Amino acid sequence: MLAASISIIFTACTEDPGVTDTNDNFDAQVLICNEGMFPEGSGSVSVFDRDKNTVVNNIFQTINNRSLGNIVQSVTVHNDRAYIVVNNANKVEVVKSNTFESVASIESPAIGLPRYFLGISATKGYLTQWGANGLDGSIAVIDLENNTVTNTIALDAGAERLLLKGNEVWVVCRGGFNVSNKVFVIDSSTDAITHSISVGDNPNSIVQDIDGNMWVSCGGQKVYDYSTFELDTSLSTQAHLMQINSTSYTVTQDFTFSELANSITDLNIDAAGTILYYNYGFGVYQHDINSEQIGNAPIIEAGFYGLGLDKANAVLYASDPIDYASNGSVIRYQTDGTAIDTLAVGVIPNGGFYFGNP
Repeated sequence: MLAASISIIFTACTEDPGVTDTNDNFDAQVLICNEGMFPEGSGSVSVFDRDKNTVVNNIFQTINNRSLGNIVQSVTVHNDRAYIVVNNANKVEVVKSNTFESVASIESPAIGLPRYFLGISATKGYLTQWGANGLDGSIAVIDLENNTVTNTIALDAGAERLLLKGNEVWVVCRGGFNVSNKVFVIDSSTDAITHSISVGDNPNSIVQDIDGNMWVSCGGQKVYDYSTFELDTSLSTQAHLMQINSTSYTVTQDFTFSELANSITDLNIDAAGTILYYNYGFGVYQHDINSEQIGNAPIIEAGFYGLGLDKANAVLYASDPIDYASNGSVIRYQTDGTAIDTLAVGVIPNGGFYFGNP
């Protein structure tokens, strides 16, 4: 949610979805996830064309004549397919990535509150999930030829974002509706957990730097007194930004944030693999991986629901759900914090961005 008022002069044009041509090659553009209202609203995917500077909303529903369901969490393109993770509906919608025509819906009793998809090979994918009660954590192994769940890898609570490094899959466990402080490394050829690394509470994002090391943002555990709605300082923990050596699997840097009430989320890294960008409290910050100190001044003085970085042209995308009921906005910034324009998108845009190769 925005913490400050921002004046934006330019607004990208929003097109009527009915004029969309199914030969637009959506996988070469920017895909934006809009959650939709919880628990009954339908989420959507918006498409932003960098060259035309236009937004087309509700692209899945327009192409396939049906809604996606609730809540659209993330979208990932792999092997000419786009995998749209629909969290509250416990499913993954699979579409042709260039036309968004439906291919399959992956639904199974083994899928509960799914979060993020990662393509492992031409025939295999991983899907993180919180479990039906939000207190567990696991990866559903997906057969991409049959679009079925073939195995489940049990992890700590709230399995969240993940990335592939060689044959290794690194995954953070955010805690879900509980708490966790674990990063797991999985051998993707055997689905076996090879390492469990303790970090700060509730790690939520992970990126790889130019040296092959991992950086993890840990939001910290925030506990509130239900009678006063005030933060319980005796039970809450601070946020951390941590570097993990990917050879020794040990934490080599740990930046602790002073404000107990604030979390760090939505960690991104630039194309060079040297500059980190993230949300912290009511600001967007950057950090050089070679710096020994964390910066105190935000490059953008506002808080956002989600943050993404388009590495192709070094542009930050910041999600503003406005009132969490009507259509929201995505504000684009240069990496120095200068506002570019505002995109009119769907209800509750989050950090589920996919940046295609232009």
